Amino acid sequence: MRFHRLLVLGLLFLTGCFGIELDVDSKGRLLVTREEGFFTVDPVKKEVKLVKKADAGTEPVYSRFSPNGKEILTVTKSDFQTFAFATVDVASGKSTQVLKVDGAAFTRYSPDGKHLFVVAASKNDDPGFMSKVPELHLVSLPGGKPKVIAKKIGTIPRWLPDSKQILVIEANTKIDDDSFAGNLSLLDVATGKLTPKAAILGKREYAMDVSPDGKKAVVTLLEAGKVGTKLEKNDSTAEALYEVNLSTGETKKLELAPPKYAFYSPNGKSLLMALPSEGFSFDTVSLEVADASDVSKRQKIAEAAYPLALGGEGIVHAGWVNDSQVYYFAQKKVYGIAGKNMQLMLGAVDGKKRQLLQAMIDQAAFE
Repeated sequence: MRFHRLLVLGLLFLTGCFGIELDVDSKGRLLVTREEGFFTVDPVKKEVKLVKKADAGTEPVYSRFSPNGKEILTVTKSDFQTFAFATVDVASGKSTQVLKVDGAAFTRYSPDGKHLFVVAASKNDDPGFMSKVPELHLVSLPGGKPKVIAKKIGTIPRWLPDSKQILVIEANTKIDDDSFAGNLSLLDVATGKLTPKAAILGKREYAMDVSPDGKKAVVTLLEAGKVGTKLEKNDSTAEALYEVNLSTGETKKLELAPPKYAFYSPNGKSLLMALPSEGFSFDTVSLEVADASDVSKRQKIAEAAYPLALGGEGIVHAGWVNDSQVYYFAQKKVYGIAGKNMQLMLGAVDGKKRQLLQAMIDQAAFE
């Protein structure tokens, strides 16, 4: 199965917030998390199935397909900031809890399905940042004991295809409440060794993705340079999207307005980007597909929902279904001006053919 690379915004110093995103398996089914439970959606067959009903006293938060497609990972919230992670057999519905932790923010299966990482807040404040900071928990599947393998990292690490390394943002020095200096580094899962690939100045909110072949990454940063370079923030420092060669450490600033997120297509030839909308908009982005080798060559797909989110909770973004199709959310005013609703859409990369999926999902959830 293709390991689906989706992107959320990383909150370096805030945890306990999962963004709104879906996952897609090798059959093109989407995995949807709702208050009623966890559903698979097959756009081709126009079929919606309930995989796991929400347990009493819990709130469904997030879900992922396992790489082999036989299980899903579910994340549920209880109390104020307690998150439970469980694997659910798709065929039988049997659930097995693998981790329970406070202040969780992000999770991913390794591409080989043997491990799971979970980003969660440290129990105590870090002296340098004067706040709790994200820690990376590694869980061996099906039932290994969790262990912390990295600290003071950004909340959206990315597995490399070999399942042996994880790309992380390593925060070393706090500059102000919104930014830090550090490295973009590769973490060896077996040893915990961090190998810096680029020096960076980063913001608390950022976006990052790794190419399917594991050779490049795109990251929203303030500055990037060779390892060991002392980078300084000044009045002219502005956020941009950088491409980083993970072998050589070469960095390249891409010439476009900084996207809210950008991530690679399954074949690595394209980037799906959420760029600022034309005009004045608080809650939408211009969803565009660009040539990964030349971002000036791009096609707009639609205006996609991107509502204001506090502390990271409620951040919304689109994702790839396959190399020629993406999913996204359209925000509609369904009752007057204030009664807004998000609609799940499929769209072709040429911006033409669109499909509304929301009605059949709502119908299945209410039955």
